[in-house]
Amino acid sequence: MTLVIIVASAVFSIVLFVVVWKYASNMMGDAKVLDAGVPGQAMVMSLEPTGTVINDMYYVCNIGLRVQLPAQAPFDVLIKQSVPLHAMSRVDPGRTVAVKVDPVDRTKAAIDWNVVVASGAPAGVAIDPSAAMIAGAVASAGGAAGFAQSGITVSSTVESLRSGQRVLGVLTEYADTGNTPQSLGLEPSRPEFAADPLYAVTLQLHVANTAPIEAKVVHRVPRAQVPNLSLGMQLNCAVDPSNPTRNVAIDWGDIAL
Repeated sequence: MTLVIIVASAVFSIVLFVVVWKYASNMMGDAKVLDAGVPGQAMVMSLEPTGTVINDMYYVCNIGLRVQLPAQAPFDVLIKQSVPLHAMSRVDPGRTVAVKVDPVDRTKAAIDWNVVVASGAPAGVAIDPSAAMIAGAVASAGGAAGFAQSGITVSSTVESLRSGQRVLGVLTEYADTGNTPQSLGLEPSRPEFAADPLYAVTLQLHVANTAPIEAKVVHRVPRAQVPNLSLGMQLNCAVDPSNPTRNVAIDWGDIAL
């Protein structure tokens, strides 16, 4: 009888361990998404602990994310995932985290704790909309604060080229977003720019007396320049010295200053 009790107790312990382990594993994020999902970044929009704690090491939380995938418009998703105790500060609202997203169902997303985002938010938008369009975008985001949290920067290319610091930019990555200023309802500084494609680009910026820095923006590319795009292409750029990685303008030579 004692042996039966011992065996039953051992089986129960094993089953309980498996259940807890499986629950904890699932709460750490969808394994399939983390293995094969599309990598991107996301801004933490909200954080709500559920009250569930696993092994005094993980806090299960509902996390609102504004996800930015390469060459796609940002989108919002709410996930439930365990947050390691030591990583709680990484999911403070306003912080940026690495994520992976199911390529078919983008409501399935998971924070990738193995990747640490050094600083900054998802890639911004550096195009030349009118003041009226900027105001409309701010209003649609619930005011200036909400717009700033979206991780999107809308700046005036003309003003950036006129007053920004000139630097050499080397094109290290580019992808067509499939959009134009016109398709997004934006009014550029010149009507002929409305149908130019918007590209997601990564630039290595070379600033005098500093190490190269990387900037990721969505930028208008003149249609005539599209066939010339190539890795390593050198571009004349202007940056805002206070925020050079997000406020970048490429001088295509078609804007009179």
